[in-house]
Amino acid sequence: VWDTAVGKSILTISGHSGSVRAIHLDEEARQVLTGSFDTTLRLWDLKSGQCLRVFQGHKDTVLAATCDVMADLAVSGSQDGTIGVWSLATGKARAFLNASCSVHAIAIA
Repeated sequence: VWDTAVGKSILTISGHSGSVRAIHLDEEARQVLTGSFDTTLRLWDLKSGQCLRVFQGHKDTVLAATCDVMADLAVSGSQDGTIGVWSLATGKARAFLNASCSVHAIAIA
């Protein structure tokens, strides 16, 4: 994690076993959601760098991720052609939706 005001690294988070392909930053909640080649999503605390939750269920690389802390909702898109809908509080999948191809971008409206 970089502090752009001073141009230096202020925190390193690690835990994925593959490269990170998706990042969603929630500045207000001071959390970041990451999606990885290892097929998981992880929710991180930006103050401590601690992994708060691991979301498992995709069968291929997670390419897109977003969340809404107030709605207790995370949404992810994967190379496996699915969209995962998750509870941020529990890390459990609420639903998997089938797409006709890889999902490279996702948003909550």
